[in-house]
Amino acid sequence: MNEPSHIPERVSREADAPKAFDLHELLALLYRERWLGLAVFSGVFALFILYALTATPIYRADALLQVEKQPSALGQANALLGGLFATGASTQAEVEILRSRAVLFPVVRRLGLAIAIRSPAGHHYDGLEA
Repeated sequence: MNEPSHIPERVSREADAPKAFDLHELLALLYRERWLGLAVFSGVFALFILYALTATPIYRADALLQVEKQPSALGQANALLGGLFATGASTQAEVEILRSRAVLFPVVRRLGLAIAIRSPAGHHYDGLEA
């Protein structure tokens, strides 16, 4: 009479169902692990500060200024005198601007004017080239 019964047991549906999002549990978890979060944040922040203080700054700036010629005190009389008092300073400034690296290098690259100078084949300087 003590035979096992073949009646299926009730399966708890609550154990199989996924838990719903519980904000209270999430906040409790964050509160419990606050020191771990603070330690990770502090470590990453310290690494960032260390990098910012030790990194070599990389920047470059080139500037050219051309000072415009101020109007002459003689006014239109200078044009009538044929430019006797002209110094040619503005022409010299323009030549300096044309010779500057900011203008010269892009022109050389665009026109393909860059050349490489090498020693003749078999010359004893061949081993010195990089």
